Amino acid sequence: MLKNKKILLTMLVVLLILILPNMVNAETVNAEETTKTSTQVDVEWSYELDGNNAKNLKCTNISSVTGSLTIPSTIDSHNVISLGSSAFANCSGLTGIIISDKTTSIGNYAFSNCSGLKSVTIPNGVTTIGDYAFQKCTGLTSITIPNNVTKLSDAVFNGCDGITEISLPDNLTTICWWALNCDGLKFVKMPENIVSIDKSAFGSLTGKNITIFGKEGSTAQIYAKNNNINFEKIENWDKRNSNVGSDITAPTVKSMYFDYSTVLNYWDKTTNDYRIPRGIELPIIVRFTETIKGTQTPTLTIKCGEGANIELKNGVISGDKIVYTYKINKNDEGLITAVKLEGGNVSDSSNNKAVLSVKELKAELTDNYVYANGSVANTNSNNSDNNNQNTSSNDKIDNTTNKDTTIAKKVLPYTGKVILIWSITIVAVSAVVAHIRYKRL
Repeated sequence: MLKNKKILLTMLVVLLILILPNMVNAETVNAEETTKTSTQVDVEWSYELDGNNAKNLKCTNISSVTGSLTIPSTIDSHNVISLGSSAFANCSGLTGIIISDKTTSIGNYAFSNCSGLKSVTIPNGVTTIGDYAFQKCTGLTSITIPNNVTKLSDAVFNGCDGITEISLPDNLTTICWWALNCDGLKFVKMPENIVSIDKSAFGSLTGKNITIFGKEGSTAQIYAKNNNINFEKIENWDKRNSNVGSDITAPTVKSMYFDYSTVLNYWDKTTNDYRIPRGIELPIIVRFTETIKGTQTPTLTIKCGEGANIELKNGVISGDKIVYTYKINKNDEGLITAVKLEGGNVSDSSNNKAVLSVKELKAELTDNYVYANGSVANTNSNNSDNNNQNTSSNDKIDNTTNKDTTIAKKVLPYTGKVILIWSITIVAVSAVVAHIRYKRL
């Protein structure tokens, strides 16, 4: 029993040795050093010791502070690693803050209700900005968030109505509740790494005159669509102010297709696609997302099957489309595809240069593909072989199989079936009649 008590007492002593230093370190210390503001006011501090570091630094004479201030990197010979909760909360006389490069976190409500705060410099070493940290800093017109910050905490900039635009850092992944509820906010640049945006990230502003700039297909674009917020490609970020109220969206290729009325006569029931013979001129239409202009159209490169690339430089601009023409020749075989679209000086009416790309080539109004069939004789072709000049309109060659598919041969099997049925019927009736006569005899 005594032995067990000794073991228990030893464990208790060890536990106290481990806990007591931390309890001591957590004690608030009033700093001996002070820091002067730009208006020569002495700022008094308190902090907590964490080894040789000072954490949760806090101003203790908030009501006296005026002007701008650089947060000290050391206090009483201790490195300042964090600003505490309410470090400068309700300090209306504070006009500017430069945070030390040794600071890694900014606590909750650190600068909330600092209505006179106009500028904030946050170093790249900061990784955490707490909830409500800059809430209702109504005089703040701009802020740069360091790249190591991965989350905008709850209401972190709520009520910062002087901020009109904000560029979020590349490593940011999460935007929390009411983080960007700023009445004056117009433009927000969102990185591709963002994976979570709270439905109320913009608070009461959701659906109002805000434009999100981001990557197409990103979480930012999906969020904008779901919440009725304007969306622009991130490439247009630099145009946001010089073209306010004007079109800053570049025209892009919406679709590429063959004129349906041209390919209609070459539908192949066997393959369920269009087979175009030699000599036929095919209009290829490249449609854009908006009306375009230009003095030089891009070069459209196409390909027939595994053949060589074919460059089309005969494009004609018409409204929101460019129309190219290609004449099928005798060496063209296989699926016609678009390879590339490049060059030219096509733009929209606001001089936004068109973004060129290729799409699948299909027939207009249908999802069916178009094949070149130039080396196969066909009476529909304007350049048919002499051997086919006297071919009846009912006698055609299947463009895909080269099999004889004349209408007459299609009809004959059907005619044979009818004759066979009638023959069987007549034989059966004759047999019944003969049987009846035989019985009477």
